[in-house]
Amino acid sequence: VRKLTSSEINSALAMLSERIGANYQKIHTLAGTWDVVDEYWGASVAQGKEQLRKLRAGKIDASQLRANQTRAHFVTNAVAKIWIRKAGEGNDEIRSDYAESEPTTEHDAVTEKVVEVHRKDESKTIRTPEYFIRFPLTETRVDIPGFPTVSGFDAGQAGRIIYKEDRTSADSKEQFTQYINPLLFFSNGSLRYDELCKLYLDSLNGKRTPEEKVAAEGNLEMEVVNRNGEEFYRMTIWYSNRSRKTVTEFASQSGFNAVSFVKTNNNRSDRERFVKYSLVDGVYLPNESRVVVYHLKENGSELQLRRSFVAKAVAINSDISDDLFTVENLGVRYGDRLVDRLTNALLIYDGKAFVPAVGFKLDPTRMDSGKVKRANRKSPIHSESGSMRWWIVVINGVFILLFIVFWVRRKGSSQR
Repeated sequence: VRKLTSSEINSALAMLSERIGANYQKIHTLAGTWDVVDEYWGASVAQGKEQLRKLRAGKIDASQLRANQTRAHFVTNAVAKIWIRKAGEGNDEIRSDYAESEPTTEHDAVTEKVVEVHRKDESKTIRTPEYFIRFPLTETRVDIPGFPTVSGFDAGQAGRIIYKEDRTSADSKEQFTQYINPLLFFSNGSLRYDELCKLYLDSLNGKRTPEEKVAAEGNLEMEVVNRNGEEFYRMTIWYSNRSRKTVTEFASQSGFNAVSFVKTNNNRSDRERFVKYSLVDGVYLPNESRVVVYHLKENGSELQLRRSFVAKAVAINSDISDDLFTVENLGVRYGDRLVDRLTNALLIYDGKAFVPAVGFKLDPTRMDSGKVKRANRKSPIHSESGSMRWWIVVINGVFILLFIVFWVRRKGSSQR
């Protein structure tokens, strides 16, 4: 390990910016298939259902519903098909079709024994410079919070929902949903690595604000590491009075692309990313990668998410149809609703186009009965609300009965 001097840092940043940028600029389109394994650690669904049963039986009260919740390990295997088209600088369009190849399994976090098996999910997403569309194909709902119920769904007919949101919402959803963006591995999440290196290079050379020059000089460190005959450039960036830092390594045998990214907070692991590249038609592409996300605690970090995916077949710079990035191409059908959060509008597909849902009357005979099902009235939410409605009826009946008895007795006493 050798720490670089100020002049060496300038040369290294210039070289990395040029090499990474040149590689990225060779990618105009990308189409590929990826094997995905998602692992998530969280509250046990199985135990949650058991607690709900105890709550209804009166064995516990509402305050104990989430008490001592068992931590579970969820494992999902899926296949993702991805298309990327770069219409211009910063105008990339990304489509990702995600389908689980087998149901998600829930394991006891201690014994790793299977506790419960969940359904297979399927989702399609489109990300453009203007918006992010998410279409969970296996999600069906009657009501959409914040929007009026469409006539026809109020009778218990459930339907599929498409969500249209601001493009930046994809960044927050990326770690926990089926949205996958392989171009993320050319960036730190906000800037491509060639742009990041150029930003620090310009700051050090006084081409940006004086404040940025001071920040770059005080918070950027670089080293050269030789490991098993391969040369790595290690970049460390400090934040928040040096309580947080990111450490990124660029590998010479991977076209000087970033092969690892580690973020720590007060010496606690926060997020890690490791990437392996392959050379395809003169371009270095991520073909195997792993993302690890931790939940920060007072005394350390707790593993929260681990995602890995391996490219099975990837092609670059082939023609991709414009239609691939349209909502209609996602496989929409009659009765599908589109929640447009950019305009706060609710639209519904009438078989030809999306039209305003206000005033629309659903024709249940045109719904695809093989895919869209009736609302599950036996689910915990519906059962709970149904039980609540029965309790209201019973209580009202008791009040009415007491009122009648009181009125009869009072009338009888007045007649005497």
